[in-house]
Amino acid sequence: MAGFISVTLITRYGGIDIYGMVAMMIALSGVMSQLLTFRTNEAVVNFYKRGKIKNMPGLCRLALLTGMLLDIAVGVVLFLLVKSFALLISTELLKHSNLETGVVIFSGFMLASFLRGTPIGFLLAEERFRLINSLKLVEQILKIVLFGIMIGFGIKMTFENVMWAMLISAVFVSLIAYLLLLGKLLGPLRSASMPYKYLSEYGRFSLSTFLSSSLKAGSRNIDTIILGYITNPANVGIYNLFRQFLSPVLMLSAPFTVQIYPRFVHAVTENRSDAIKTTITHANGILLRGFVFMLVVIVPALIIYGKWNVLNFGIQHYILLFLMIVSSYISQQLWWSRPFANSVDPVISINGGLMAAVLLPTLVFLFVSLVGLVGVGIGVLLTYAALYVFWVRKLKVAQVLISGPSKSP
Repeated sequence: MAGFISVTLITRYGGIDIYGMVAMMIALSGVMSQLLTFRTNEAVVNFYKRGKIKNMPGLCRLALLTGMLLDIAVGVVLFLLVKSFALLISTELLKHSNLETGVVIFSGFMLASFLRGTPIGFLLAEERFRLINSLKLVEQILKIVLFGIMIGFGIKMTFENVMWAMLISAVFVSLIAYLLLLGKLLGPLRSASMPYKYLSEYGRFSLSTFLSSSLKAGSRNIDTIILGYITNPANVGIYNLFRQFLSPVLMLSAPFTVQIYPRFVHAVTENRSDAIKTTITHANGILLRGFVFMLVVIVPALIIYGKWNVLNFGIQHYILLFLMIVSSYISQQLWWSRPFANSVDPVISINGGLMAAVLLPTLVFLFVSLVGLVGVGIGVLLTYAALYVFWVRKLKVAQVLISGPSKSP
């Protein structure tokens, strides 16, 4: 809801073009982060959780400190890259050469957000899910407050001002997350001796997630960038507005994804494949009912919203919406894929990422070039359909492998 309010304020007081530019920058951030990240949050969950189970506080400390160093190194690289190419980004992607300052501000937002990887991983491993959700909510609420201040004082909702609001909110939340992390490192884990023999294993795990995430750079957010590059910011604004309305559908599965990773690791360690399959089946049944209920609310609300903001939705927009609804359902039903792969074999995720990295840019570029805005919906839907088949097959194979060792004497 908070994210929706932010989008509404930007769209109504800045225009659909400004929202489209913001969406493209967020998409660019997502692509670059996926391309370079080691996904330290996942490595921290894996090794920190094992450290707690085995009563090895040194392993917990090793996971946190190593993750922090990786976050800082990669975060600075991302910051410098975006800052260096700010003029090119504003000219070629945003279609306005005078937005360079806003892009530079956004590079600071990227750094502040990226540094949050290890603290969030720590909170995940501690299963402090409510706190994680609270931090996300605080960031969204702070943005709304800043947007409200702009509107109240008659400050124009420009691209640059939106970037400032995003930067301030991200820095504030990241500082809170780091205070929680440092409290653990300087408290209970302060004198723990780190088992450096685990560094090589940590490195292998991080390399696997790095490769997996790098491949996903070609399949996440790239649709928005391609659409913006071929068409215009207004189309991007409409596309991402639809995504914003459909986001509650994916949010329904988010708690399952966040909470299940530590449990999947536990189930795999004890060779209990039945626990994984039962969890997935039960959760998908709940999510299907939630999906139907959400659509009954979302679709009429979107139509009313379009009329209120004079967005002039036409037949192509409603066709795109239908395609995106189907894609959202498939994506929701695959909530388990990444935690499952990281628990069983990260290579599975790499293969899935490679498949998506090839299919999505190719199909989206092809269909957007042929039919315009609707083409992005066609390309995304075909990609998700192929991924669904891939992950279901991998789940069946992995179930046999997980259960095998338990039958041995």
